[in-house]
Amino acid sequence: RISNIIADLLELSKLEHSAEVDPERLEHVNAEAMFTRMKSLHEDLASTRDMKTHIDVDQDLVIQVEVRLIEQALSNLYQNALRYATEGTTITLGAHRLPHRQIELQVKDEGPGISPEHQKRLFERFYRVDRARSREMGGTGLGLAIVKHIALHHGGEANVSSEVGSGSSFRILLPER
Repeated sequence: RISNIIADLLELSKLEHSAEVDPERLEHVNAEAMFTRMKSLHEDLASTRDMKTHIDVDQDLVIQVEVRLIEQALSNLYQNALRYATEGTTITLGAHRLPHRQIELQVKDEGPGISPEHQKRLFERFYRVDRARSREMGGTGLGLAIVKHIALHHGGEANVSSEVGSGSSFRILLPER
């Protein structure tokens, strides 16, 4: 657990102190292929909780990103959904082109939802909605802070919309390149 915290702190520190994305490091990646890989990587966790994953991506959507970082951010969001959403429900992984040359990457669950007072602080380091449950599930308390800084690094933002009893939708909004 300590080594995971140290690794996450190092990653977060690098992101916080780096300039915006270096165009040399950008790669084109098919959004559907990226989500399909991620889904198969986490298949064991999904099956132990009887969770289904639906991929909803604009046809032939190719995004230009630092692939390793975006995959890490989306993996953090997907793992959180698999851990905290209601067992036996469906998670939707989405990627869509929005107006004003933006790309939306989304992880949406059918979990218990998050109350408004917690939503404001979710992307802070070590912030946890339910400390006891979070420790049981593993994690370092840095995952959403890393997601936020990966989005910022790409010139974008991360946000959440959630309603208690209706699940949560975590979004990364990126400029279309």
